[in-house]
Amino acid sequence: MGWKVKKEAAWLDLLLLFIGQYALTKILEEVRVLTWDITPSLWLGMGFLALLWGLYRLPGRWPTLAAMGIFLMGSLWYLLGSENLQGQLTRILGSFGGNVTGNVTTAMTFLMAWVAMLLFLVEIVLNLHWPLLLAGAALPLACPFMAIPLNLPGMFALVVFLLGFWLWKRLKNPGKSAPADKKTAGSFRRLGAGLLAGVCCLFALSWLVAEATQQTLYTIPYQVESAVVKAVRQQMGGSLDMEDGSVSRGNVYAAGVLLMDIYANQQPTSTIYLHQSSRGDYENGQWEDNWDEEIYERLEQSGVEWESWIGVEWDRLSDEERESWSGTLRTLMDSLIYELNARYGGSEPIGLGIYPAESNQTLKPMPYFSQTVERQIEGGYGAYYYPISLLAIPWNRVSDEEPLSRELLELYRREALNYYTRLPSGQLTKFRQLVEANPLESLEEVTMFIHHTLTTYATYTQAPGMFPLNADPAEYFLFESGRGYCQHFASAAVILYRMYGIPARYATGYSVKPSDFTLENGEYHAEVTDESAHAWVEICMPDYGWVPVEMTPGGPKIPELPGIPASTLQEVLDNQNWDFTILQPPEPELSQTRPQEYNPTTRPQTQEKSINLMPLLWTGLIVVIVLGAYRGRKWLLARQRRLPPKVLYARMVEGLRFAGLLTGLDGQEADFAAQLSAVLPELESLDIPAVLLLVDRDAYDREPLPEESRQAVWQFYETAMTLTAQRLPWWKKLIFRYGKLYI
Repeated sequence: MGWKVKKEAAWLDLLLLFIGQYALTKILEEVRVLTWDITPSLWLGMGFLALLWGLYRLPGRWPTLAAMGIFLMGSLWYLLGSENLQGQLTRILGSFGGNVTGNVTTAMTFLMAWVAMLLFLVEIVLNLHWPLLLAGAALPLACPFMAIPLNLPGMFALVVFLLGFWLWKRLKNPGKSAPADKKTAGSFRRLGAGLLAGVCCLFALSWLVAEATQQTLYTIPYQVESAVVKAVRQQMGGSLDMEDGSVSRGNVYAAGVLLMDIYANQQPTSTIYLHQSSRGDYENGQWEDNWDEEIYERLEQSGVEWESWIGVEWDRLSDEERESWSGTLRTLMDSLIYELNARYGGSEPIGLGIYPAESNQTLKPMPYFSQTVERQIEGGYGAYYYPISLLAIPWNRVSDEEPLSRELLELYRREALNYYTRLPSGQLTKFRQLVEANPLESLEEVTMFIHHTLTTYATYTQAPGMFPLNADPAEYFLFESGRGYCQHFASAAVILYRMYGIPARYATGYSVKPSDFTLENGEYHAEVTDESAHAWVEICMPDYGWVPVEMTPGGPKIPELPGIPASTLQEVLDNQNWDFTILQPPEPELSQTRPQEYNPTTRPQTQEKSINLMPLLWTGLIVVIVLGAYRGRKWLLARQRRLPPKVLYARMVEGLRFAGLLTGLDGQEADFAAQLSAVLPELESLDIPAVLLLVDRDAYDREPLPEESRQAVWQFYETAMTLTAQRLPWWKKLIFRYGKLYI
């Protein structure tokens, strides 16, 4: 620790710090929900770095420390007194939670100045590089979580900054001691600049390799992730859980864990939805718990003749009696349609026996269209399930004395129309733009529009990759990635339904298809695993209540809406004239190039596939660099043969010190010939003292050496450098042969 960095090398340190500041600025510029002008931030940060660099070159440490202290105190004083700056910093923090923010140029300018000071403190004052190396290496991995695209110029500069500083510090301190004299320090500066260029070339090559093999690179992690998740769940007995209401921002993998067995007395003709939860309000990728409390409270105050139902005036009930009645009301409402249908419709429901697996005894989802009155079965539970086709209520046969009638259903739907069309203000702007571009009114039109949009412009996959933390997952799914699974399809559909004024909510549970049932001993049996975990849409329809609508690809081509023939929906689809301009596929990114699972509704290509010329350009650049280096080395070697013997001798001594063979020597020592022969005994055959004498003559005599003597010195220099290179590791040999030659 301490002030260890040699001030003679400060110019290259400052250059690398400039590159690091630029890299972080360009990367943060990609944060999508932030709006800010990078110009003042970049110039202030670099200006502050230059100021610290200049103060650091003054004697003592106090000027630099004083500048840092003054800046910190001034920043804190301004922060405490500026509500504008406080608000902008709050918005920056909120952006990583998905909140939409405004312009934050002032706050980002101050932050980048603080970053500049941190970079200088860590790299120059404390001489610590590993914290920044670790943080910088983690930044590209963190970018997808923060909705920050991998900005190529920014990432390039970041790599140059991190590797450049690392290599430069290794060169400044190759062993236990750093170069002591100015001449040696200067040679190391030139060598560091050459290494910086080499780092740039290596980064270009690595990017080219990644670009050519990106599908493989992105596939392998997800394969490993899937295998690990499945193995853990199978061993631990866990299962896929969608009950918390959060829309997943990552991948999902079912492990095939058995959850329950279902036995039916007849073959189901449609998908059975085993309902576990329904969700209400939505904000920042989270569906909130919902028990219709608000709706029931409003129903209690709606002016309905409650006394005709409960035998006493509502106003005379105590708080405890009202609370008890509210619970009863909720139960009656949940089963009203099925009770009325069973009583007056004459339909024959399907008897279901549901037996949870031993490891999932608490799992108790109810069939979606079922009576709440259960048939108790040893080891499980039972219910009467009604297909959608049997749910229409024959109102002409419903008794006038039925306490809960059409009036209550209409009241409930009126309240649901207010409650289940709510959405957060100021968010979901792309959804709103899509709806504004396609004004629709009827339920049929809206349903087919949503179904067509999702199945055409999105692809089903269990591995869509990580969604950014500061982006709404439903909006990111439909308008950015176009890849997701049932949670994303259902969430997007519910949002669109609500924007069109149709009450809708998000439901989770399990779906069991008719094909899952097999006949066993006179009963139809189906095994339900976590692969059946599902999320779907519920919409509130007159006379039917809440009904599921399947929007995830793989279901029916035409959604089932009770009371609406499939031919009507097909006619709407055939006559559609919808505007999907906002849903045109974006420019391909690395996150969108992973191999997609087969799906008949794969996102169509609406644009001709363009040819990516970047790999070709980078390849050409690398070829030019390699050929230039080869030809340039031959040209420089030819020029070296014409250098004065004293210059060749100085370069030889510099090369020996770089290799660590003659550390601390400058070639003027009286016993230099003996020390040289000790480390390179092969040179004794060339008469080292005679060569040193020729070098002295070239340095001090007015007459130039004859050509024969010059060639003797050149032969000695070439032999010494060849022997030195043979004693170096490969990476240092590469620097020795090329970096030092060019610089």
